[in-house]
Amino acid sequence: MLLQIKHNGQLCNRLFSLLPTMAYAIHNKIKLFVLLQDRKYLDYFPNIYNNHWVRFLLSKDADDHTKPYRMTRWISKNPKKNIGAKIERVLLRMADKPKYAVNGDLTETKRLKGICCIDGWEHRSDLSFINEERAKLLDLFMPREDIISHVDEYFSNYDGVTVGVHIRRGDYKEHLDGRYFFDDETYLSVIQDIKNQIIKIGINNVRFLICSNEPFIMRNDVANMFQIEPLFSSDCMTDLYGLSRCDYIIGPPSTFSQWASFMGNTPLNVFFKKGDVVKLSEFSPIVSLDRFANNTGYYDRME
Repeated sequence: MLLQIKHNGQLCNRLFSLLPTMAYAIHNKIKLFVLLQDRKYLDYFPNIYNNHWVRFLLSKDADDHTKPYRMTRWISKNPKKNIGAKIERVLLRMADKPKYAVNGDLTETKRLKGICCIDGWEHRSDLSFINEERAKLLDLFMPREDIISHVDEYFSNYDGVTVGVHIRRGDYKEHLDGRYFFDDETYLSVIQDIKNQIIKIGINNVRFLICSNEPFIMRNDVANMFQIEPLFSSDCMTDLYGLSRCDYIIGPPSTFSQWASFMGNTPLNVFFKKGDVVKLSEFSPIVSLDRFANNTGYYDRME
């Protein structure tokens, strides 16, 4: 039995930390229990409980009547007793013991007997059958039907190329001392450059879908010039699925745009500093965390 108990961070960091272990469990038909997963993230994915080999415990809506699920639902509904936190501390201590910890790649689970504790972030680059089980993984992480319909409508009546632009603000102002926190002018420069490159290959109908966790303010004439627009009434999952439906994705380093690329098999490129030249020829889909389909590393392009 596999226990994944470490998968911290925001949404897409958690998804990538889960991906190798889930693929490994599904492919090898081994039960994987993901403990203490944040309920707010599980609610994004209505299909998350539909796989026989992957189970999420300690979420309040786990739809199962077996004893482990009844117990974990009771624990999650009694926060005053702080039982969940106590169990978490016990599991974290257990995960550090050689008897239970998976320290090599995921195939080490064949050597360990009984419970195998996995730190998802430490194993995010393990060989894992992600490609072989891609269809099942994507089905589990599809958003709600209303989000799919809303985004699909945006793309249904457009005959041209859509470039998704992930504008990362918020925590990036402080993250790494603001290294990847860029102003509007930097993004507009990249948009202009990408548009010129697409026109050069004979495609004149190009628009840019802006997805941002903060307002992206521009003059109307600039917005009209580049056909820049956001998704109407968007939120985190709408933006994520919207980016996945684009023909290209561009943005600063972020697991958010990486997950959108993985989800939609959408070519992605990234810029690391103001003035970086983003070449259309270097776009490639993400196949696993920090790895492009053209077999280059995500950070190989950083000077």
